[in-house]
Amino acid sequence: MRLVALALALVACNPPSHEPDPANDAAATEPVPGVVRVLSQQQKLLPPAAPAAIFGQAIGLGGDRMAIGAPGDSQAGPEGAGAVYVFAKSGVTWNLEQQLFASDPTAGQRIGKSVDISGNTVIVGGTGFGAGGARDGAVYVFTRTGTTWSEQQKITVADATPSARFGQTVRIEGETAVIGTPNDGTKGSVYVFTRSGTVWSQQQKLTAPDAAAGDRFGYFVEISGNSVIIGARNATSNRGAAYVFVRSGVTWLLQQKLTASDAADGDQFGRAVDINGNTAVVGAWVKNSGRGAAYVFTRNGVTWTQQQKLTASDGATGDEYGSAVSLVGETAVIGSKKDDDNGNDSGALYVYKRTGVTWIEDQKVKPTDEIQTDDRFAQAIAFNGVTLVGGAYVDDEIAADAGAAYI
Repeated sequence: MRLVALALALVACNPPSHEPDPANDAAATEPVPGVVRVLSQQQKLLPPAAPAAIFGQAIGLGGDRMAIGAPGDSQAGPEGAGAVYVFAKSGVTWNLEQQLFASDPTAGQRIGKSVDISGNTVIVGGTGFGAGGARDGAVYVFTRTGTTWSEQQKITVADATPSARFGQTVRIEGETAVIGTPNDGTKGSVYVFTRSGTVWSQQQKLTAPDAAAGDRFGYFVEISGNSVIIGARNATSNRGAAYVFVRSGVTWLLQQKLTASDAADGDQFGRAVDINGNTAVVGAWVKNSGRGAAYVFTRNGVTWTQQQKLTASDGATGDEYGSAVSLVGETAVIGSKKDDDNGNDSGALYVYKRTGVTWIEDQKVKPTDEIQTDDRFAQAIAFNGVTLVGGAYVDDEIAADAGAAYI
Protein backbone atom coordinates (compact mmCIF):
# COMPACT_ATOMS: atom_id res chain seq x y z
CA MET A 1 0.00 0.00 0.00
CA ARG A 2 1.34 3.38 -1.00
CA LEU A 3 0.39 6.47 0.99
CA VAL A 4 0.81 9.96 -0.42
CA ALA A 5 0.80 12.71 2.22
CA LEU A 6 -0.52 16.07 1.13
CA ALA A 7 -1.69 19.28 2.81
CA LEU A 8 -3.14 19.12 6.31
CA ALA A 9 -6.90 19.32 6.60
CA LEU A 10 -8.90 21.65 8.80
CA VAL A 11 -12.39 20.24 8.48
CA ALA A 12 -15.74 20.19 10.16
CA CYS A 13 -16.62 20.17 13.83
CA ASN A 14 -19.76 18.04 13.63
CA PRO A 15 -20.63 14.93 15.66
CA PRO A 16 -20.10 11.42 14.20
CA SER A 17 -22.54 10.14 11.59
CA HIS A 18 -25.26 7.49 12.14
CA GLU A 19 -26.73 9.53 14.97
CA PRO A 20 -29.65 8.01 16.92
CA ASP A 21 -33.16 8.97 15.84
CA PRO A 22 -34.83 11.34 18.32
CA ALA A 23 -38.35 10.51 17.13
CA ASN A 24 -37.96 6.78 17.54
CA ASP A 25 -35.25 6.19 20.14
CA ALA A 26 -35.93 7.38 23.68
CA ALA A 27 -32.24 7.53 24.55
CA ALA A 28 -31.36 9.76 21.62
CA THR A 29 -30.47 13.44 21.55
CA GLU A 30 -30.80 16.00 18.77
CA PRO A 31 -27.87 16.43 16.36
CA VAL A 32 -25.43 19.18 17.29
CA PRO A 33 -25.17 21.81 14.52
CA GLY A 34 -21.85 21.70 12.67
CA VAL A 35 -19.94 24.45 10.95
CA VAL A 36 -17.72 23.69 7.99
CA ARG A 37 -14.88 26.22 7.84
CA VAL A 38 -12.26 24.86 5.46
CA LEU A 39 -11.84 21.52 3.71
CA SER A 40 -8.40 20.86 2.29
CA GLN A 41 -6.72 17.72 1.08
CA GLN A 42 -4.75 15.80 3.67
CA GLN A 43 -3.79 12.44 2.17
CA LYS A 44 -4.22 10.21 -0.85
CA LEU A 45 -4.48 6.45 -0.39
CA LEU A 46 -3.45 4.12 -3.20
CA PRO A 47 -3.74 0.32 -3.45
CA PRO A 48 -0.99 -2.08 -4.56
CA ALA A 49 -0.15 -2.03 -8.26
CA ALA A 50 -3.14 -4.13 -9.27
CA PRO A 51 -5.06 -3.13 -12.39
CA ALA A 52 -8.85 -2.99 -12.13
CA ALA A 53 -8.89 -3.26 -8.33
CA ILE A 54 -11.34 -0.29 -8.32
CA PHE A 55 -10.20 0.63 -4.83
CA GLY A 56 -12.50 3.36 -3.53
CA GLN A 57 -15.77 2.12 -4.97
CA ALA A 58 -17.14 1.89 -1.42
CA ILE A 59 -16.02 3.56 1.81
CA GLY A 60 -16.98 3.10 5.45
CA LEU A 61 -15.77 5.64 8.00
CA GLY A 62 -15.82 5.37 11.78
CA GLY A 63 -13.90 7.47 14.28
CA ASP A 64 -10.28 6.36 13.98
CA ARG A 65 -10.83 3.51 11.51
CA MET A 66 -11.78 3.52 7.84
CA ALA A 67 -12.63 0.63 5.50
CA ILE A 68 -12.25 0.96 1.72
CA GLY A 69 -13.60 -1.59 -0.73
CA ALA A 70 -11.67 -2.87 -3.75
CA PRO A 71 -14.07 -5.34 -5.40
CA GLY A 72 -11.80 -5.98 -8.38
CA ASP A 73 -8.79 -6.90 -6.22
CA SER A 74 -7.30 -10.35 -6.90
CA GLN A 75 -4.80 -10.68 -4.04
CA ALA A 76 -6.92 -13.35 -2.34
CA GLY A 77 -6.02 -15.64 -5.25
CA PRO A 78 -9.01 -15.94 -7.57
CA GLU A 79 -9.40 -13.14 -10.08
CA GLY A 80 -11.79 -10.45 -8.90
CA ALA A 81 -12.45 -12.04 -5.52
CA GLY A 82 -12.25 -8.58 -3.98
CA ALA A 83 -10.82 -7.15 -0.78
CA VAL A 84 -11.29 -4.47 1.85
CA TYR A 85 -8.50 -2.30 3.24
CA VAL A 86 -8.78 -1.11 6.84
CA PHE A 87 -6.87 2.03 7.84
CA ALA A 88 -6.20 3.34 11.34
CA LYS A 89 -5.64 7.00 12.13
CA SER A 90 -2.48 8.05 13.95
CA GLY A 91 -2.29 11.79 14.50
CA VAL A 92 -3.24 13.25 11.13
CA THR A 93 -2.10 10.23 9.10
CA TRP A 94 -4.08 7.17 8.07
CA ASN A 95 -2.03 3.95 7.93
CA LEU A 96 -2.98 0.57 6.52
CA GLU A 97 -3.90 -1.74 9.40
CA GLN A 98 -5.03 -4.87 7.55
CA GLN A 99 -6.38 -6.22 4.28
CA LEU A 100 -9.56 -8.27 4.63
CA PHE A 101 -10.43 -11.18 2.35
CA ALA A 102 -13.30 -13.65 2.35
CA SER A 103 -12.54 -16.97 4.02
CA ASP A 104 -13.83 -18.70 0.87
CA PRO A 105 -12.68 -16.49 -2.03
CA THR A 106 -13.95 -17.29 -5.51
CA ALA A 107 -13.41 -15.68 -8.90
CA GLY A 108 -15.68 -12.72 -9.46
CA GLN A 109 -16.89 -12.68 -5.86
CA ARG A 110 -16.23 -8.93 -5.67
CA ILE A 111 -16.27 -8.43 -1.93
CA GLY A 112 -15.81 -4.76 -1.20
CA LYS A 113 -18.60 -3.77 -3.57
CA SER A 114 -20.11 -2.31 -0.40
CA VAL A 115 -18.63 -1.72 3.04
CA ASP A 116 -19.38 -0.02 6.34
CA ILE A 117 -17.81 0.19 9.78
CA SER A 118 -19.20 0.69 13.28
CA GLY A 119 -16.87 0.55 16.27
CA ASN A 120 -14.87 -2.67 16.08
CA THR A 121 -16.99 -4.21 13.31
CA VAL A 122 -16.68 -4.05 9.53
CA ILE A 123 -19.41 -5.37 7.24
CA VAL A 124 -18.62 -6.17 3.61
CA GLY A 125 -20.86 -7.01 0.67
CA GLY A 126 -19.88 -9.05 -2.37
CA THR A 127 -22.43 -9.27 -5.17
CA GLY A 128 -20.70 -11.91 -7.30
CA PHE A 129 -21.07 -14.93 -5.01
CA GLY A 130 -23.03 -17.78 -6.57
CA ALA A 131 -22.83 -20.91 -8.66
CA GLY A 132 -21.88 -20.39 -12.28
CA GLY A 133 -21.19 -16.70 -11.78
CA ALA A 134 -24.71 -15.82 -10.61
CA ARG A 135 -24.81 -12.56 -8.69
CA ASP A 136 -26.56 -14.01 -5.65
CA GLY A 137 -24.38 -12.09 -3.22
CA ALA A 138 -22.97 -12.67 0.24
CA VAL A 139 -22.01 -10.53 3.21
CA TYR A 140 -19.05 -10.94 5.57
CA VAL A 141 -18.67 -9.49 9.05
CA PHE A 142 -15.22 -8.87 10.53
CA THR A 143 -14.41 -7.81 14.08
CA ARG A 144 -11.30 -6.28 15.62
CA THR A 145 -9.34 -7.31 18.70
CA GLY A 146 -6.50 -4.87 19.27
CA THR A 147 -5.15 -4.29 15.78
CA THR A 148 -6.19 -7.65 14.32
CA TRP A 149 -9.33 -8.19 12.27
CA SER A 150 -10.91 -11.63 11.87
CA GLU A 151 -14.02 -12.90 10.12
CA GLN A 152 -16.92 -13.28 12.54
CA GLN A 153 -19.62 -14.58 10.23
CA LYS A 154 -20.60 -15.03 6.62
CA ILE A 155 -24.22 -14.05 6.02
CA THR A 156 -26.39 -15.40 3.22
CA VAL A 157 -30.14 -15.79 2.84
CA ALA A 158 -32.05 -18.77 1.52
CA ASP A 159 -35.18 -17.01 0.29
CA ALA A 160 -33.61 -14.52 -2.12
CA THR A 161 -34.04 -15.27 -5.81
CA PRO A 162 -31.03 -16.15 -8.02
CA SER A 163 -28.84 -13.16 -8.90
CA ALA A 164 -30.61 -11.08 -6.22
CA ARG A 165 -27.41 -9.09 -5.51
CA PHE A 166 -27.64 -9.56 -1.76
CA GLY A 167 -25.05 -7.15 -0.36
CA GLN A 168 -25.32 -4.53 -3.11
CA THR A 169 -25.26 -2.07 -0.23
CA VAL A 170 -24.58 -2.67 3.47
CA ARG A 171 -24.86 -0.48 6.54
CA ILE A 172 -24.17 -1.21 10.19
CA GLU A 173 -24.89 0.67 13.38
CA GLY A 174 -24.06 -1.03 16.67
CA GLU A 175 -25.71 -4.45 16.69
CA THR A 176 -27.91 -3.87 13.64
CA ALA A 177 -26.97 -4.47 10.00
CA VAL A 178 -29.04 -3.51 6.96
CA ILE A 179 -28.41 -5.26 3.64
CA GLY A 180 -29.81 -4.19 0.28
CA THR A 181 -30.88 -6.83 -2.27
CA PRO A 182 -32.19 -4.80 -5.22
CA ASN A 183 -32.76 -7.67 -7.67
CA ASP A 184 -34.60 -9.98 -5.27
CA GLY A 185 -37.80 -11.22 -6.88
CA THR A 186 -37.44 -8.56 -9.62
CA LYS A 187 -38.67 -5.84 -7.20
CA GLY A 188 -35.96 -5.81 -4.54
CA SER A 189 -35.81 -6.21 -0.79
CA VAL A 190 -33.77 -5.29 2.28
CA TYR A 191 -32.73 -7.62 5.10
CA VAL A 192 -32.19 -6.50 8.67
CA PHE A 193 -29.89 -8.60 10.86
CA THR A 194 -29.11 -8.15 14.55
CA ARG A 195 -26.20 -9.48 16.58
CA SER A 196 -26.51 -11.30 19.88
CA GLY A 197 -23.09 -12.05 21.31
CA THR A 198 -21.14 -13.12 18.24
CA VAL A 199 -24.04 -14.44 16.16
CA TRP A 200 -25.97 -12.49 13.52
CA SER A 201 -29.61 -13.48 12.93
CA GLN A 202 -32.23 -12.17 10.54
CA GLN A 203 -34.67 -9.81 12.25
CA GLN A 204 -36.88 -8.93 9.30
CA LYS A 205 -37.10 -8.74 5.53
CA LEU A 206 -38.37 -5.37 4.27
CA THR A 207 -40.23 -4.84 1.01
CA ALA A 208 -42.12 -1.91 -0.50
CA PRO A 209 -45.90 -2.39 -0.39
CA ASP A 210 -46.31 -0.75 -3.80
CA ALA A 211 -43.24 -2.24 -5.47
CA ALA A 212 -43.24 -3.13 -9.15
CA ALA A 213 -40.86 -5.21 -11.23
CA GLY A 214 -37.58 -3.43 -11.85
CA ASP A 215 -37.92 -0.87 -9.03
CA ARG A 216 -34.58 -1.96 -7.48
CA PHE A 217 -35.80 -1.36 -3.95
CA GLY A 218 -32.71 -1.73 -1.77
CA TYR A 219 -30.23 -0.29 -4.25
CA PHE A 220 -28.99 1.95 -1.45
CA VAL A 221 -29.77 1.92 2.28
CA GLU A 222 -28.83 3.89 5.37
CA ILE A 223 -29.59 3.56 9.09
CA SER A 224 -29.86 6.09 11.90
CA GLY A 225 -30.97 4.73 15.27
CA ASN A 226 -34.35 3.07 14.77
CA SER A 227 -34.89 4.52 11.30
CA VAL A 228 -33.83 3.09 7.95
CA ILE A 229 -34.09 4.81 4.56
CA ILE A 230 -34.15 2.68 1.42
CA GLY A 231 -33.73 3.86 -2.15
CA ALA A 232 -35.69 2.42 -5.09
CA ARG A 233 -34.12 4.34 -7.92
CA ASN A 234 -36.14 2.81 -10.78
CA ALA A 235 -39.62 3.11 -9.27
CA THR A 236 -42.40 4.61 -11.41
CA SER A 237 -40.73 4.85 -14.82
CA ASN A 238 -37.35 5.47 -13.20
CA ARG A 239 -38.58 8.54 -11.35
CA GLY A 240 -37.44 6.80 -8.20
CA ALA A 241 -38.53 6.79 -4.58
CA ALA A 242 -37.19 6.36 -1.06
CA TYR A 243 -38.88 4.59 1.83
CA VAL A 244 -38.42 5.27 5.54
CA PHE A 245 -39.01 2.38 7.94
CA VAL A 246 -38.95 2.69 11.74
CA ARG A 247 -38.40 -0.01 14.33
CA SER A 248 -40.73 -0.56 17.26
CA GLY A 249 -39.39 -3.30 19.50
CA VAL A 250 -38.22 -5.91 17.02
CA THR A 251 -40.61 -4.95 14.21
CA TRP A 252 -39.93 -2.57 11.34
CA LEU A 253 -42.88 -0.66 9.87
CA LEU A 254 -43.08 1.64 6.86
CA GLN A 255 -43.35 5.24 8.05
CA GLN A 256 -43.46 7.08 4.72
CA LYS A 257 -42.59 6.92 1.04
CA LEU A 258 -40.58 9.93 -0.16
CA THR A 259 -40.68 11.34 -3.68
CA ALA A 260 -39.35 14.55 -5.22
CA SER A 261 -41.71 17.49 -5.57
CA ASP A 262 -40.71 17.88 -9.23
CA ALA A 263 -40.24 14.21 -10.11
CA ALA A 264 -39.84 13.34 -13.77
CA ASP A 265 -39.35 10.07 -15.62
CA GLY A 266 -35.74 8.93 -15.59
CA ASP A 267 -34.55 11.02 -12.60
CA GLN A 268 -33.50 7.94 -10.55
CA PHE A 269 -34.29 9.60 -7.23
CA GLY A 270 -33.02 7.11 -4.62
CA ARG A 271 -29.70 6.30 -6.31
CA ALA A 272 -28.10 7.49 -3.06
CA VAL A 273 -29.68 8.13 0.35
CA ASP A 274 -28.68 9.13 3.86
CA ILE A 275 -30.50 9.80 7.11
CA ASN A 276 -29.36 11.51 10.29
CA GLY A 277 -31.86 11.99 13.09
CA ASN A 278 -34.88 13.80 11.64
CA THR A 279 -33.22 14.79 8.36
CA ALA A 280 -32.77 12.75 5.18
CA VAL A 281 -31.13 13.50 1.85
CA VAL A 282 -31.82 11.67 -1.41
CA GLY A 283 -29.84 11.93 -4.63
CA ALA A 284 -31.39 12.02 -8.11
CA TRP A 285 -28.31 11.79 -10.29
CA VAL A 286 -30.00 11.76 -13.71
CA LYS A 287 -32.26 14.77 -13.06
CA ASN A 288 -32.24 17.47 -15.75
CA SER A 289 -30.22 15.63 -18.43
CA GLY A 290 -27.78 14.22 -15.90
CA ARG A 291 -26.99 17.49 -14.14
CA GLY A 292 -28.49 15.85 -11.09
CA ALA A 293 -30.09 17.06 -7.88
CA ALA A 294 -30.42 16.17 -4.22
CA TYR A 295 -33.47 16.61 -2.02
CA VAL A 296 -33.51 17.26 1.72
CA PHE A 297 -36.45 16.05 3.81
CA THR A 298 -37.19 16.70 7.48
CA ARG A 299 -39.40 14.79 9.91
CA ASN A 300 -41.87 16.34 12.32
CA GLY A 301 -43.36 13.63 14.50
CA VAL A 302 -44.05 10.86 12.00
CA THR A 303 -44.41 13.03 8.89
CA TRP A 304 -41.69 13.81 6.37
CA THR A 305 -41.77 16.91 4.16
CA GLN A 306 -39.35 18.18 1.54
CA GLN A 307 -37.25 21.02 2.95
CA GLN A 308 -35.14 21.95 -0.06
CA LYS A 309 -33.89 20.84 -3.46
CA LEU A 310 -30.12 21.14 -3.87
CA THR A 311 -28.31 21.62 -7.17
CA ALA A 312 -24.72 22.48 -8.03
CA SER A 313 -24.06 26.18 -8.55
CA ASP A 314 -21.93 25.33 -11.59
CA GLY A 315 -23.61 22.10 -12.66
CA ALA A 316 -23.47 20.90 -16.24
CA THR A 317 -25.17 18.23 -18.31
CA GLY A 318 -23.90 14.77 -17.39
CA ASP A 319 -22.20 15.72 -14.09
CA GLU A 320 -24.36 13.21 -12.15
CA TYR A 321 -24.57 15.40 -9.06
CA GLY A 322 -26.36 13.32 -6.42
CA SER A 323 -24.59 10.08 -7.30
CA ALA A 324 -23.44 9.93 -3.66
CA VAL A 325 -24.67 11.75 -0.55
CA SER A 326 -23.67 12.04 3.10
CA LEU A 327 -25.33 13.85 6.00
CA VAL A 328 -24.10 14.74 9.49
CA GLY A 329 -25.87 17.25 11.71
CA GLU A 330 -26.20 20.50 9.79
CA THR A 331 -23.79 19.50 7.01
CA ALA A 332 -24.59 17.67 3.78
CA VAL A 333 -22.05 16.45 1.22
CA ILE A 334 -23.13 15.68 -2.34
CA GLY A 335 -21.00 13.81 -4.85
CA SER A 336 -20.81 14.74 -8.54
CA LYS A 337 -18.69 11.94 -9.94
CA LYS A 338 -18.66 13.23 -13.53
CA ASP A 339 -17.87 16.88 -12.84
CA ASP A 340 -15.39 18.05 -15.49
CA ASP A 341 -13.30 20.72 -13.73
CA ASN A 342 -10.11 18.62 -13.76
CA GLY A 343 -10.88 16.77 -16.96
CA ASN A 344 -13.86 14.91 -18.37
CA ASP A 345 -15.64 12.94 -15.61
CA SER A 346 -12.92 13.76 -13.06
CA GLY A 347 -15.44 14.33 -10.24
CA ALA A 348 -16.04 16.71 -7.32
CA LEU A 349 -17.85 17.11 -3.99
CA TYR A 350 -20.14 19.90 -2.81
CA VAL A 351 -20.49 20.76 0.88
CA TYR A 352 -23.64 22.43 2.20
CA LYS A 353 -24.39 24.00 5.57
CA ARG A 354 -27.88 24.43 7.01
CA THR A 355 -28.76 27.71 8.69
CA GLY A 356 -32.26 27.60 10.11
CA VAL A 357 -34.25 25.87 7.39
CA THR A 358 -32.02 26.88 4.47
CA TRP A 359 -29.14 24.91 2.98
CA ILE A 360 -26.33 26.99 1.48
CA GLU A 361 -23.48 25.72 -0.70
CA ASP A 362 -20.36 26.24 1.40
CA GLN A 363 -17.55 24.75 -0.65
CA LYS A 364 -16.73 22.71 -3.74
CA VAL A 365 -14.05 20.12 -3.05
CA LYS A 366 -11.70 18.59 -5.63
CA PRO A 367 -8.40 16.74 -5.22
CA THR A 368 -5.40 18.98 -5.77
CA ASP A 369 -2.93 16.53 -7.28
CA GLU A 370 -3.24 13.92 -10.00
CA ILE A 371 -7.03 13.72 -10.37
CA GLN A 372 -7.78 13.74 -14.07
CA THR A 373 -10.04 12.62 -16.86
CA ASP A 374 -12.37 9.73 -16.00
CA ASP A 375 -11.11 9.21 -12.41
CA ARG A 376 -14.69 9.70 -11.12
CA PHE A 377 -13.81 11.11 -7.75
CA ALA A 378 -16.89 11.03 -5.46
CA GLN A 379 -18.22 7.72 -6.73
CA ALA A 380 -18.32 6.97 -3.00
CA ILE A 381 -18.12 9.43 -0.12
CA ALA A 382 -17.97 9.10 3.65
CA PHE A 383 -18.17 11.86 6.23
CA ASN A 384 -18.17 11.58 10.02
CA GLY A 385 -18.19 15.26 10.91
CA VAL A 386 -14.40 15.41 11.26
CA THR A 387 -13.07 13.63 8.18
CA LEU A 388 -14.36 13.61 4.60
CA VAL A 389 -13.26 10.85 2.21
CA GLY A 390 -13.98 10.53 -1.50
CA GLY A 391 -13.27 7.51 -3.66
CA ALA A 392 -11.86 7.79 -7.19
CA TYR A 393 -12.37 4.16 -8.12
CA VAL A 394 -10.91 4.33 -11.64
CA ASP A 395 -7.85 6.44 -10.80
CA ASP A 396 -4.90 5.22 -12.90
CA GLU A 397 -1.87 6.48 -10.95
CA ILE A 398 -0.76 3.00 -9.84
CA ALA A 399 -2.32 0.97 -12.63
CA ALA A 400 -5.32 1.12 -14.95
CA ASP A 401 -8.48 1.46 -12.85
CA ALA A 402 -6.59 0.55 -9.67
CA GLY A 403 -8.42 3.35 -7.86
CA ALA A 404 -7.65 5.75 -5.04
CA ALA A 405 -9.23 7.53 -2.08
CA TYR A 406 -8.70 11.12 -1.00
CA ILE A 407 -8.93 12.36 2.59
